[in-house]
Amino acid sequence: MRLDVHKLRTLSRSFGRALGSFSSGGKLLTVFLGDRMVRGILVRRLGRGRIEVLRFMEVDMEEGSTSPRAKLVRLLKAWGETPAKDVLLVSNEFHSILAELPRPSGKRVTSEGEQMLQAASRFEIASYLDYPAEEAMITILRLPEAPGADDFAEPGETSRFPALLFAMHARSYQQLKALCRALKMRLRGVAPEESFIFATRSDSCPVIKGCLLDDDLDEAEVSMLVNLMNSHALGALLVNGKAAAFARYDFQNDDISADGVAALANELTPLLPPGIDNPLTGIVVGGERAEREDADALAPPLLPAPARPWDAESDLGAECPGPLPQRYMTELGATAQFVSKGERVLVDDYIPLKTRIGRHPLSGPLLALVIFALLICTDYQFKKLKVARLESTIKTLQEEKESLDAQAKSGSGMMQQYESLKAEKNQLEQEIKLLTQDLRNRELLQRALLAGLASRTPMQIQLRRVAQFSDAAWHVEGIALRYTDITAFVVDLKALPMVEQCRLESSSQKPSKEDGATTAYIFTLRLRLGQV
Repeated sequence: MRLDVHKLRTLSRSFGRALGSFSSGGKLLTVFLGDRMVRGILVRRLGRGRIEVLRFMEVDMEEGSTSPRAKLVRLLKAWGETPAKDVLLVSNEFHSILAELPRPSGKRVTSEGEQMLQAASRFEIASYLDYPAEEAMITILRLPEAPGADDFAEPGETSRFPALLFAMHARSYQQLKALCRALKMRLRGVAPEESFIFATRSDSCPVIKGCLLDDDLDEAEVSMLVNLMNSHALGALLVNGKAAAFARYDFQNDDISADGVAALANELTPLLPPGIDNPLTGIVVGGERAEREDADALAPPLLPAPARPWDAESDLGAECPGPLPQRYMTELGATAQFVSKGERVLVDDYIPLKTRIGRHPLSGPLLALVIFALLICTDYQFKKLKVARLESTIKTLQEEKESLDAQAKSGSGMMQQYESLKAEKNQLEQEIKLLTQDLRNRELLQRALLAGLASRTPMQIQLRRVAQFSDAAWHVEGIALRYTDITAFVVDLKALPMVEQCRLESSSQKPSKEDGATTAYIFTLRLRLGQV
């Protein structure tokens, strides 16, 4: 059997991508490509769908610099460096419509059911596109239904479910992907502006079985999420934290933000799923306009529920270094849906490994061959590492053996060195013993001599210097006015008990500095000490 190398490489890349997904601790840069601005938010995944915001930035674009490349390059230049390799883009190049799609049979959607949904989605959205539907990349957001909604289908008719369809031209996606590759980044997907619906969560959400609501509809929590952008506002009706309806409001010149909130509330309230007539419990407002206006100004008096500003930490549980501006509601929502395991509203060209295997008859054997090759390579690398460690150990042991042989050959020299060191040690011990025994006696002798000099020196003699020549020999230098004073001083010093000998070693006459006529005698005495 001849192997298809191209298919093998394709499966290898798919297998590697499946293993190298955005994991806990990895960084992701989410960029919103606006009309005349670009915003970026850098996050790190903490696990279990939680994210940490590391940094965020917004850059205004000049006239004529509105291409995606100019926006992304400008943002990275302002950032100073490439913050992350993985990038998620938010674009307004999507077309979206509300449609009803045929319900796949069974509890789980098979590959055939997925193909049926894609074909039905292309048929529904074809009339709204300015390019062939076959060139569209479509993502489907299923809307919640009441229990038993599929029982209302007429006999012989296919049961349908409500969904919101988002379509993007495949050529636009490939251009963005090539742009990211040129900037040494990896495009993980493109999300629409409607991704803001994921910027809030409900810990008590009783959604089960995909999009079916719990049987206890009286306990369903109904709220509204509003994204007030500069030129328009997007609103979503949430049932137990899951988007059930969407609406858009375009601001006119004299409109204020409260007009958009009121219009969205009036349009979305009647769009509740059948069987749910619960009132609104609250309205959460975010976006650029929400930053510039006071919270009270965003809530008209006749709203059916109180309104409050959106907060990233309390509404989504995101960890932020400080208060995150409300304009980043869309980016953070797109990021939250990307890191979560639930439904996603984004497009990418990644084909799951299971689907890729099912499309090609030889995919199974090729995948088994790839796995087998990986196992062989892993085993080879392990054995190669083990052999390298053994060779290193053998080399170390050989060096130790050579060192021991050299020491054995020089044993006689080491013995002579040992005897020399032993003799030196004995000599040092004797010197230490001698010093420790005589140290105290020497100290007493020195103190007695200095005390004797201080007490026996007369007023007519001035001592200039007392120096120790050796342990027993001392020199005393001084000045006397008369020579007889020197001889008397010598006699007095000989009377000291520690002085064995005292003699005049030298003397000389020197005129006095005061009058020049008086003669002074400079003398040096040599003392030899004995015991106290």
